[in-house]
Amino acid sequence: MIGLRETPAKLGFFSPAVLIASFGGSGLIRPASGSWGSLAGLGAGLALLHFISAETMLLAAVLAYFAGFWACTKWLAAIAADAAADKDPQAIVIDEVAGLWIALAFAPATPLGYGAAFLLFRFFDITKIWPANWADRSLPGAHGIMLDDVFAGCWAAIFLVIGRATQIL
Repeated sequence: MIGLRETPAKLGFFSPAVLIASFGGSGLIRPASGSWGSLAGLGAGLALLHFISAETMLLAAVLAYFAGFWACTKWLAAIAADAAADKDPQAIVIDEVAGLWIALAFAPATPLGYGAAFLLFRFFDITKIWPANWADRSLPGAHGIMLDDVFAGCWAAIFLVIGRATQIL
């Protein structure tokens, strides 16, 4: 059943940290918050690519990373007193957005290319192939939350480049 996750009580939904971390609330949808956040990131990314170049999409991914790092830090500070709190809350999906935008920057500008970017990113995000698994396990706080998805986006980008070079995509 589709429902909504809660935000930290100290922040509230309209807090800039919550709006950024949950990418406009898409991460608050359950189940599968990461998939909802990735879908929202895909829509926003495709809209951006209508106006900006693929190279500029990489800059957008970097900006999403830094905004996400700030928002994650605020979110984690708001729940720090709760010993049982999740240290990588599922409602935080800006990391998925940053990682997916890396993949989109390398995708062919076709529906197949964008679909492949989304599916490859989700595959690498879920499987957490090295160094994503290292970042997820070993890095504390906002870096740990953000970097595993950046690495997933880089893996997806590598496969997209291979797909373009071999004319599969």
